[in-house]
Amino acid sequence: EIATTGLYRISTTYRSVTAKGTSVPYWVVYKNGTRITGAIVSGCPFEIPLVAGDVVQPGFIAVDYDVRSDGSTGSERVVSRSITALSGIATFDGRRIA
Repeated sequence: EIATTGLYRISTTYRSVTAKGTSVPYWVVYKNGTRITGAIVSGCPFEIPLVAGDVVQPGFIAVDYDVRSDGSTGSERVVSRSITALSGIATFDGRRIA
């Protein structure tokens, strides 16, 4: 919970481990339970005005897919896969800058 109203810079770093190996997914910001951003690249800071009492949390966008082809030009297609587990390491940091 935010104690002091101001402009905050928040960022997260996350590296996931999937069946395809290590990847760096996108993240989103939730304020008071509602997603308020689109996809943000891991490691990129995000500035947001917050008021005392706001609750801010990170969320991660988890997508896994394969590209399949029958070998002919133009036959490539994206096939979604089920995500059964998400693992990795994450940090979430924020500080008031104004």
